[in-house]
Amino acid sequence: MDSYGVLIIGLGNIALGYDLYDEHKVWTHVKAILTHPKFHVIAGIDPNGIKRSRFEKATHKSSFANLENFESYNNGELARQVDVVVIATPTEYHMSQYYDVLHLKPKLVLMEKPVSDEWQDTDAQALRNSDCKVMVNLFRLYQRQVNELLERYSHGVCEIQARYSQSALHNGIHFYSLIERHFGQPISGSCEMIENGQRFDFEFKQGSMLLSPCQFGVEDNSLIVHSCQGSLYYLSGGRHAFFIDKNMVRHDFEEDDLMRYQYKVYDQCLHVLEGGDDDSLELALSAQKRLLERYHEVV
Repeated sequence: MDSYGVLIIGLGNIALGYDLYDEHKVWTHVKAILTHPKFHVIAGIDPNGIKRSRFEKATHKSSFANLENFESYNNGELARQVDVVVIATPTEYHMSQYYDVLHLKPKLVLMEKPVSDEWQDTDAQALRNSDCKVMVNLFRLYQRQVNELLERYSHGVCEIQARYSQSALHNGIHFYSLIERHFGQPISGSCEMIENGQRFDFEFKQGSMLLSPCQFGVEDNSLIVHSCQGSLYYLSGGRHAFFIDKNMVRHDFEEDDLMRYQYKVYDQCLHVLEGGDDDSLELALSAQKRLLERYHEVV
C-alpha cells in the first residue's frame, strides 16, 4: 500500500494544536501524518466548529461534527478509505468511540492515553481481542535514547524519581509504563494522598520509583534515574534531556528524538500495520490498573 488513510476523532491540542505554528516540531497527529510518507489524512471529527475550521485550514481536508455525518458523506466513500482511526477525544469517550468505529473495519486504532478513567476488565478484553490492532499513544515508548538508557540501567539497581502534571493517570502513566517496560512489574506499591495530588511509591526487583505530582500550576513532566552507570535526566517533558555517565561527562539527547516524537509513533504504527509487534496497549492497561488499584486503597 502506498499510504494509509487516517481518520482523526477529536481535534484538540494533541490532534494539531501543540505544534500548529512551529515548523520544527512534530508533536501532534496531524503534523506527523502530514509529514510521514506512509500516511495521509482522510478527515477529522469534532463537535466544535472552531476546531474543525482550524483542522480544515491545516490539512485541506473535510471535517464533520460527528461520526454519522462522516459515514454518510458522499455515500460513504470517505468511510471506505479509512485504514487507521485516531481517538484523541477526552478520556471519558475513548471506549464508546472505539466501539463506534469498529464497523468501519480499520486496520489499526491509535488511542490517546489512558484508555479510560477507571479499570474495566471487559474493556481490556475487548481491546485485546479486537479484529483490528490497537495502540495507545504513549509516545515516550518510541523515543530511542531514553529507552536505550533505561534498558542498560535496568540490569543494575536504580533510584527512579518522576514528576507528573495534571493527573497520574493522564501524564504519570507515561513514566510508569516506561519503567515497567524495562524493569518488569513491581513487587509492591503504595499511594499517599498529598496536598497537590497522589504520590506513588513502587518497588521493582532492580530499583524503586517515586512518582509525585508537580506543584500547582506548573507543567512539569520529568524523569530522573540514578544508576551505577550514570544518571538520566529527562526534564520539562523531554525539552531538556541528557545523561551523565559514570565519568561525570554530560551527553545531550539528539534533538530529533525530542522535537519529532510523534513522527516516531507513526513509524511504529507502520511497523504494526506491516505485521510487527507493539507493547503499548498492554503497558497502558497495566499502568492504568496498577495506578488505580493503589489510588483506591487510600480513598
